[in-house]
This record gives sequence, structure tokens and C-alpha cells, in this order.
Amino acid sequence: VKCESNMNPDAINLNGGHSLDRGLWQINSKYHPEVSHKCAFDPICATDAAYRIYLKNGGFGAWVCNSKT
Repeated sequence: VKCESNMNPDAINLNGGHSLDRGLWQINSKYHPEVSHKCAFDPICATDAAYRIYLKNGGFGAWVCNSKT
């Protein structure tokens, strides 16, 4: 979360005009349409969704972050 959004629940990043990375976990709108926009920006709902994604994918491979913070 620190690397993805700098702990900002309102963080949003546009990916070449095709999808959005949203909220604390930067949950992608294209690859995770099951996570509503409202949920992506709610820290509790987004963390629950991130945990489900983690379980489904067998780890945190869905997240890639190159920040050195």
C-alpha cells in the first residue's frame, strides 16, 4: 500500500486511457471489474477485495511496484 498509493485512499492512476488503478491498493478497473469504483476507494472494502485477489492469484503477483520509498 505504501508503494502503490503512498497510503492515499483517493489515489488514482490512468493507464494509457484504458483502465484505472484505484485507491490504496491501486486495484485495476479492467482486470478486476468485480471491484466497484466505490469499493476501490473505501479502505476497508478495498483491503477485503485485495485479500480476495491475493487468495485467487496465490500471492501478491497482481501488484508490481518499483518505488524505493
